[in-house]
Amino acid sequence: MQRGWHRLFGWFPNQTSAGHLIFWQVLILDEGEPDQAHAPRCPAVKLWWQGSTTVYAWADWESPITIGADDYESRPFDVAVPVENLRPGTSNWEILVRDFVGCPLRAFSLNNINRKLNIEIREFEPSDPDGTAAVRMIGTINRAPRTDKIFRATAVLMGGRLKTLVPDATVKTTCNCTVYDANCKLDPADFTDTGLITAIAGLTIDVDVGEANADDWYSSGYAVFGTGDDIEVRIVIRSESIIGGTRLTVLRPLVTNIVGAAAAATAGCDSQFMGGCADLDNQLNFYGAPHKPPYIEAVQSGIKTRIGK
Repeated sequence: MQRGWHRLFGWFPNQTSAGHLIFWQVLILDEGEPDQAHAPRCPAVKLWWQGSTTVYAWADWESPITIGADDYESRPFDVAVPVENLRPGTSNWEILVRDFVGCPLRAFSLNNINRKLNIEIREFEPSDPDGTAAVRMIGTINRAPRTDKIFRATAVLMGGRLKTLVPDATVKTTCNCTVYDANCKLDPADFTDTGLITAIAGLTIDVDVGEANADDWYSSGYAVFGTGDDIEVRIVIRSESIIGGTRLTVLRPLVTNIVGAAAAATAGCDSQFMGGCADLDNQLNFYGAPHKPPYIEAVQSGIKTRIGK
């Protein structure tokens, strides 16, 4: 059985990050097992514009909670933890949230010119939110594209804030676009399949669509479950074609929706020229350097690391 490691990073409140950085790893199994561990803790996100006293706080839980002096409203969203190293600018976190009236991400492209949109990501135990909340990430929003009423905002660690002032385009083998953004030119509606949930087993969710698609067609994409106030958005980390549909593996289990609920899965892209771009028949809009010479690696970060080379 194949296994992958998912790296998490964080520090706890009331402690200095210099002395209490904590690293741990959670084993993620490709195939579900009865004893497979999953994240029992719920995420909480706090957003505020630099210089503003207005705080936007959301918790992906069935009811509002309070952490410290902040009240978090109940709102479905998802958090994607980076699997790269923790070098600033490469360890980007993502939050996935459906647009709503008053969402601060609506004004990001305009306000970000003059000030930053700060973000804090925490996790908590629903039984005692204030007592168990732990900080997982503190940084700023780097970009916040919206496609089909879904914001997919990228958040960077404090050390990567310069990227908010510099165009995010580098010489690399992966595409500089976010799938379905203006440069990608694809319409997510053309790659979304709708149906129903047929089975749920922890992090694996079976849906009755996509049987003809190749494995991992929805990987790095997202799925929307339920309707109305019960909508839950999840990032898909793996998908597998099964008889009568598709088996999706998500980062966190569903809270509200059960078998029979509505499901809509949107194809993802791994940003590779011969991978996702080819699968989506979109290589003409690839914004990267698929055949990058090895020596480019030495100067990709803007710092020459090999003297005389």
